[in-house]
Amino acid sequence: MTKRSTYIIFSVIIALALAVTGVLYLKSSRESDTAKNADETRETNNSLKIYRDPGFGFVFTYPERYGLTVLPTDAGDGETILLQNKDGSKDGFQIVVSPFDEPYDSGPGKPGPITAERIKQDIPDMTIESPMDVVIGKGKATPALIFFSSQESFGRTREVWFLGNGSVFQVTGYAASDAMIGSVMETWSFQ
Repeated sequence: MTKRSTYIIFSVIIALALAVTGVLYLKSSRESDTAKNADETRETNNSLKIYRDPGFGFVFTYPERYGLTVLPTDAGDGETILLQNKDGSKDGFQIVVSPFDEPYDSGPGKPGPITAERIKQDIPDMTIESPMDVVIGKGKATPALIFFSSQESFGRTREVWFLGNGSVFQVTGYAASDAMIGSVMETWSFQ
């Protein structure tokens, strides 16, 4: 073997080692960021976990079989929380949290400002089927609008929209995940 071929082989080995190290570093960095954003995700019994979000001041319980990922928005003023069944099936939902700076007065017995008409004002092309005003969360303390919709890349969806702590919460999931979304929304509370 010539010095040149030895040098090339050695260079390739070094490049591969650096690439593997980079991938491992990025993976651990992302896991660390998710842990920071999630503040506290812990097992409460055999099959449930608690997600607590100190930045937006809310907490909910979700089934252990779901993975949870928190992604901050590019502008840094919101986030997306993804819950997806770990088995890879089309079973899961996302919660998009965005600032809401319009005045509102809502609570039990008071309709929230999130209505089908209000959504259509901002998103005229959105499909809204069977909208219903409901009250969600622990103690039934949060007015919400639930409805079905559809997205070209996602198919038929279940939507739950509500306000709290100066933010709008847009829950979107597979229509088939409706019962699971409902059970999670029943545990919701603002801090």
